[in-house]
Amino acid sequence: MWAYLDDVLRQLAGGEGDLKSLLPDAWAQTHPDSIRVYRHHESLTRSAKTKARRVRCRLQAR
Repeated sequence: MWAYLDDVLRQLAGGEGDLKSLLPDAWAQTHPDSIRVYRHHESLTRSAKTKARRVRCRLQAR
């Protein structure tokens, strides 16, 4: 997201007239290396860490 915002602001400040190329979908097609694909296993890992932390907190509270 930051790469997109940086690029858009630089182009607008530079007087870029082609606003269609600044739309998120068009920008993503021309900058595939800047797009991070959300991964399902990252969500599962984060969820497992949260559950483990909650269990530890509950055990310490006893």
